[in-house]
Amino acid sequence: MVAWMAGELEPVAPADFDAERRVAGSCMLGPVPLALAMAKLGPQDFLCRPYGWMFTAAIELSMTGHPVNTQTVVRRLGEMKLPSGRSYLSEIDGGAAMVIEAIEGVDGSEVEFWAERVKKKAGERQLLSFAEWVKQQALSNPEDLDAVRLKVEERLSEIQAADGAGDEITDGQEGLPELEARINRYIDDPDSITGLELKWPILDRLLDGCQLGNVTILYAPSSRYKSFVAANMGWRLARQGIPGLWYTTEMPKIQVQERVVGLEAALNFKWLRKD
Repeated sequence: MVAWMAGELEPVAPADFDAERRVAGSCMLGPVPLALAMAKLGPQDFLCRPYGWMFTAAIELSMTGHPVNTQTVVRRLGEMKLPSGRSYLSEIDGGAAMVIEAIEGVDGSEVEFWAERVKKKAGERQLLSFAEWVKQQALSNPEDLDAVRLKVEERLSEIQAADGAGDEITDGQEGLPELEARINRYIDDPDSITGLELKWPILDRLLDGCQLGNVTILYAPSSRYKSFVAANMGWRLARQGIPGLWYTTEMPKIQVQERVVGLEAALNFKWLRKD
């Protein structure tokens, strides 16, 4: 398994490959284990790349409304490409057989237990990486020890807050070229929209489109058509082929489907009862 270890870690890096296999296998047994695993883990938490890839493939299939099982995961891994142009599946020792073996002896109801094991080992590896970085800072013969201590504290705070975020420290200079390009775009074309357009001119102008990574909250008193507006926004994005996740605690699935079909047909079906 050493050949599958990711990153610049020692071969003895903390890991529980059986737990990683059981999590990846559980995700192919049903939507509930997959959802529970997604709530605790990200693909970066897997040290064995094939299991992390299986986890990624399962998430992508679920998010696009496709069934998730060993057959669909194998097919998705065959479609996913590495920078070299080779498929993920071709880089897995054993190919489809390893995907199928991942579900052997796996009980989907235990996924949270195994996910906690995977998360714990990922945290241990992160601490080792942090310790090595601190060691390198100390060995660099720094002139300003207070500045180094501040960097160490900041990085530790980032680890605690992000719980698995990247190892690199981000400073104020990072992203400036992208910011400059964004500002210049506003200057060159004041009417341009930088986010995902809803095709509602006034709302697009107000929000600058739906910005990736942002949360847009719709607030209004009861019975003021908040759900209808949210449904309309999702429908408008879907009409452009932009995928999204629809989540509601207020109405059953059939009612959501009825509203979407009503938007597509430009018809309020409840009016049929009266008119």
